[in-house]
Amino acid sequence: HPDQIRETICKIQSIYKKSLILFQPHTYSRTANLFNKFVNALGIAKELVLFETYAAREKYDYKGSAKRLSENIEGCIFCSNVKDGGAIVRAMAQNYDCIVIMGAGNLYDYVEEYLQTLN
Repeated sequence: HPDQIRETICKIQSIYKKSLILFQPHTYSRTANLFNKFVNALGIAKELVLFETYAAREKYDYKGSAKRLSENIEGCIFCSNVKDGGAIVRAMAQNYDCIVIMGAGNLYDYVEEYLQTLN
């Protein structure tokens, strides 16, 4: 929920000087219904990468898309292919004290694959 996302980002940014937020919205309808709240919550992140919406059972709807969210959040990076999640973490990881992965989709799987290569 956007309120918890906002609280998490605020807390992380109060602890770490350089944090990166990776976020994948869950379903187009939910994102569309809470669109302004998502924009406000995610907009406080100093560094944010938004990944394609995890559609679950739904068909693409621009109104609730991560693409639309990214167009409304200044400085946000949009990644249309969640499989690039690990590559983005790999490319950016050394620049941050903390990387936060949020969402209810498959972003975790790809980032976890990358993290396992570090061991």
